[in-house]
Amino acid sequence: MSLKLRKRQWLGLLLIGVTFAVHWFLYFKSIKLSTPSIAAIAVSTYGIHVLFLSAVFLKQKITSTDLIATVFAFGGMLLVIPEFNWSSELFWGAIIGVASGFLYGVLPVLHQLNNSLSNTLRAWGQFTFAFVAFLPFGLQQQWALQSNDVLGLLFLGVVSTLFAHSMWIKATTELPGVITGITYYLYIPLAVLISFLSIDEPITGSMILGALIIIVANVVLVINKWQSRLKAKAK
Repeated sequence: MSLKLRKRQWLGLLLIGVTFAVHWFLYFKSIKLSTPSIAAIAVSTYGIHVLFLSAVFLKQKITSTDLIATVFAFGGMLLVIPEFNWSSELFWGAIIGVASGFLYGVLPVLHQLNNSLSNTLRAWGQFTFAFVAFLPFGLQQQWALQSNDVLGLLFLGVVSTLFAHSMWIKATTELPGVITGITYYLYIPLAVLISFLSIDEPITGSMILGALIIIVANVVLVINKWQSRLKAKAK
């Protein structure tokens, strides 16, 4: 893996890493202010963000089906937010989760714009610059960790981040978007179920309905884009 890169390539890796770091920070903040389920559902709006970001930066066409799915996803998000109260932490947790989903949607666009670099190099660049971005905050903390805390941080850092995101970068690069896009949304019901079983988080009917609407809307977007690519190749 050669590190002899042009200035533009280094800047691309830096932008990927910083975007990844801010995405994770906002996601953790969303979980802290709201609940794991609300945060997971809010971040799932990333498919909508990818649609419009791809249209702007990758010149991909937006169809009427895309717009209809976007409207439904926005409606689903409104159902998920417990209350529209500016002083409510749950409300701001959901809003911050949507912002995290936006940055998560920026990541695949950045990876495609820098696809001249290998998957491995982009993955390590993403994690390295994200680590540098987090380092000043870590040095300011008064660390008093118990063994369970250390194990939890190791799991989050190695399994949930380094391993999982490295595989995700490879998958989104090499597999059809219809497969990776639909598979991604499986984490929402899993997050809701694990949250319910592990921390007794209350799950309301509106949350479930909102999550289903967002998932369906995003899956429609993925399938619609995949079919458009097939038609384009057939011409």
